[in-house]
Amino acid sequence: MAGVYSQRNLADAVQVTSGTRFAVTGDSAGLIIDLQGILWSLPVQGGKATALSAPLDDLRRPQLSPDGSLLVAESFATGYWNLVVMNRDGGNHQPLTTGPHDDSDALWSADGRSITFATDRGGDVGRWSVDVATGELAPLDADDQYQNLSKALHAPRPSPDNALLAWVQVRESNSFPGVAVNELVLSDLRSGAVSTVSGVDSDVFNMPPAWLDETTLLYTADGRIQQLNVISGTTTVVPFAVTLSLKVPDYTRRLPIAFAQQSQPALGIVDPVMLPGNAIVFTALGDLWLLDEDNRLQRLTDDAFVERDLSVSPDGGRLVYISDRGGSMQIWEHDLATGEARLILKDSRGPRYPTFSPDGTHIAFQEVGPRGTQDFTVHVLDTQTGKRRKLRNSPKIWPGRMAWSADGNYITVAELNSMGDASDGRNRLVRISIEGDARDVVALPDAMTVDTGPVASRTGQNLSLIHI
Repeated sequence: MAGVYSQRNLADAVQVTSGTRFAVTGDSAGLIIDLQGILWSLPVQGGKATALSAPLDDLRRPQLSPDGSLLVAESFATGYWNLVVMNRDGGNHQPLTTGPHDDSDALWSADGRSITFATDRGGDVGRWSVDVATGELAPLDADDQYQNLSKALHAPRPSPDNALLAWVQVRESNSFPGVAVNELVLSDLRSGAVSTVSGVDSDVFNMPPAWLDETTLLYTADGRIQQLNVISGTTTVVPFAVTLSLKVPDYTRRLPIAFAQQSQPALGIVDPVMLPGNAIVFTALGDLWLLDEDNRLQRLTDDAFVERDLSVSPDGGRLVYISDRGGSMQIWEHDLATGEARLILKDSRGPRYPTFSPDGTHIAFQEVGPRGTQDFTVHVLDTQTGKRRKLRNSPKIWPGRMAWSADGNYITVAELNSMGDASDGRNRLVRISIEGDARDVVALPDAMTVDTGPVASRTGQNLSLIHI
């Protein structure tokens, strides 16, 4: 008999006194921070925080206006990072930018009438301005001072008297994207002197610093709000306490049933691919399977190793896939007529998605780089000579499906188009020439972002993909 347990005694709230990668802004009247996608206000000396927004607003990086009456923040409520503006107390919440773009690093003008921000809405990273009253948008001139400054520095913030400039920069990078040791840097714009003002062992968050006044700088590090006196160099921690509500459903959950050593239905398959006709091959339980036109199921492999990332030859007689049956993941070929399997590439480092060319003479595949994530490159293997080469203009990508053109001269793949701090990046289709290695971006509707694919039709004349 399965056991049950009740969740009725769980707490309905939890108090948080530290955070990760959150931002701070404020003035003498109080501070505002973002935690768990919610904006919070607290006294300038620290203390209990009060929520200014709802969880589903999904807000980050608040910035207080010069007169202290308004807040601008980045919201992910629509699936894109757009700017919203509101009263200081969180009231009158209004969208400031909209559309399928990522907008970030908002900076108020001195008079509080406009906001400049980094965006990808021009097709590339650049800074635009928005009129707070009218919502009118305009790109900044190429010679705009902050436009050029922000290209070299991450979210630089000038002091109220424009005598000092503060920003956060990478001190020690890690091979994993977005992971680094940062430091807070201060530049005296009068003398040109530049100095690191955060502690050598401090974990500074990659968030914009904020000036409390002409001599006091706020930033976040080591899970806390830090307040720096730029004259004395003294740093103090501003304590805070945030209460997060926990809405735990009142229900009775069944404990997992122990696995029985008996035949049970498999409830999921991976990589289904059509053969000529109506047969389908796919991966399930780590093996290859074939479902024929008469709905009969045949197990093509039955071993302790994993087979995945299937591709079918143009004539439907061969499969290529990756498997660890030789000790590491490599590319194998399976003959559907004889059932024989052979290793066709044995020295690749972490290959993914081998894909037959339209004439079956080449196989494109992706190979992991030294970082192990977001650095896969595209390679082509000649099945007759066994020679392989990397496409020089291959984008560094997450592994995913590829598609050959009908003439076999191009490969189309989804590339994560990262735009640095201005954007989390979105997938776009890139077409790479096999011979000349030239590459170009495949135009898609503005709101379409590739999620899975592309996959070519059997003729190679059409592509299909899943988009978000």
